[in-house]
Amino acid sequence: MSYVNPCFKVFIFVVTIFLLISCTPDGRADIIAGGNLAATRARTGKLTGNYGVIGINDGKGKFTIMKPTQFGLNLSGDVRHLIVVDDILIAGVNKQPVLTYRRQALKKP
Repeated sequence: MSYVNPCFKVFIFVVTIFLLISCTPDGRADIIAGGNLAATRARTGKLTGNYGVIGINDGKGKFTIMKPTQFGLNLSGDVRHLIVVDDILIAGVNKQPVLTYRRQALKKP
């Protein structure tokens, strides 16, 4: 049996922002990570494989990594800012309109 560190799934792309927010009804602080880097040197190419990652807190110090599609999250592009205002998750993405999601289910308003 082999062991794969679940954090590996998060760090296979550029992470530029983390946000602690409860994504589930339990009220625990979960993690949303966003990133990407399109403006790179020609020899490395674009680092744009991230659509956002959610880590669900189990209350014991461990996080289960969820696919963004499980929560309706699609943070494509170079994400630079994540904030929450009145239960709306707002994502600032370079060269794109602001993205917004309802906090309760992380669905677009």
